[in-house]
Amino acid sequence: MSDRSVLRLLYRSEDTYTGYSAGNPAALARFRKLLRAERRSFGRRLLDLGCGGGALARAYVAPGRAYTGVDANPDMIREAKLAAQKFGYSATFRLADLRRVRLTGKYDTVTLLGNALSHLTTRDLVRTVQNLRGHLSPAARLLVDYRDTVQQFFDKQGHGSFTQHRGGHRWVSSTRGVDLQRGVILVTIHRDGARAGVAHGQAIWSPFVLEPLISTQGWKLVRRRPDRTWHGWRDIYQLAGTVCAALPYGRTVRPTAAPAASAPIRSSVVPPTEAPRSKRTAFAGEGTELPAECPTGRSAGCTGI
Repeated sequence: MSDRSVLRLLYRSEDTYTGYSAGNPAALARFRKLLRAERRSFGRRLLDLGCGGGALARAYVAPGRAYTGVDANPDMIREAKLAAQKFGYSATFRLADLRRVRLTGKYDTVTLLGNALSHLTTRDLVRTVQNLRGHLSPAARLLVDYRDTVQQFFDKQGHGSFTQHRGGHRWVSSTRGVDLQRGVILVTIHRDGARAGVAHGQAIWSPFVLEPLISTQGWKLVRRRPDRTWHGWRDIYQLAGTVCAALPYGRTVRPTAAPAASAPIRSSVVPPTEAPRSKRTAFAGEGTELPAECPTGRSAGCTGI
């Protein structure tokens, strides 16, 4: 995981953290749109890993819902707390390493959104997911969005240097190389032509990397959709079990019968006979949702999702 001092310097000096703030209208609109689109996956108790400045908290919090946000960047946590006070909502924010944060209680939904996954290597993510054990409701869901850095490589993006203009500043990101032992792209970001920049590593992620890794930790892919914001994907995973309906925002439902063994399950992966295409929109299972999961033997059904 990126060092805390590097994260702080990166977002404070080179990549403005206000873009992840609850006071940023664009960020708030983006998360409200996400909540509407994925309302079946958000329960009453949300754990937001890599919460940034609390934009998702402001969009999510309402009577009957509990929010906990965790971030390793002190600036982000301070911004999130100030926003909660300013806009008048109750949320818990914790400054901690995502891989080993001490959790209490259980959560219906866990999110890794925005730029969070780019700071976690494959080893980091395994530790982060393992740390959730004992703190999840039986039908918990995990939402992850991420850049498809492998696709970007073949699309010839992220090579050399590229320039962005935002916040009245000129930002130049330069690729210095790749560390294949850690699985990160080595990047330096400069602002307004400054000679000194911030060096950091951007983790390499793609569906064929993320899904098998998550599945080894007891999660099953429910749906994958292209995410144009991050030039990648949004994945939704659920703990393994039997089929269960899902209703918005934590309403309790009774489990449905599991499908017969012979019943086909629609897959969200490209058929092996189909040659891969260069564009992300060629994804064969776009928008396809697999049966959700819930535990057996519970008279109350699935609670929280």
